[in-house]
Order: sequence, then C-alpha cells, then structure tokens
Amino acid sequence: MNAIAPSLTLTERLMPHWEKRSAENQAAEIEKVPLKRIPKAIDQARVIAFLASQDADFVTGLTIDVTGGLS
Repeated sequence: MNAIAPSLTLTERLMPHWEKRSAENQAAEIEKVPLKRIPKAIDQARVIAFLASQDADFVTGLTIDVTGGLS
C-alpha cells in the first residue's frame, strides 16, 4: 500500500480562507515552501494518479511527501 503526505493545499474549500489572509501572511507561507508556491489539488492528484498507474506497479509501502520541499 502507498500513500501521499500532502501539505497545505489550496482546494475550493480552503481558497476562501487563503484569500482572507493578508498579502504579508500569504507571502510568509509561500516563502516557507522551497518551490515558492502553495500546492493546488492537481499537484496532489498527479502523484495519486502515478501511484494508481502501471508505472508504479513495483512501488510498495511508500509514503510520498507532496509538499514542494517543505520539511
């Protein structure tokens, strides 16, 4: 069995909360992420699609951090 470990992800549900944050607060959150952006659901979905595909047939027991490099 495989899994993903996502970080803060801008989904439709979270977007209104994100937009209420100040520009400074948003910038501070973005600065924490080495890739310098907050992931969207598609970023998580692509990894899930890979794990569900034949390309990952020999991948077992793995949890993939989908965090843009955030520790």
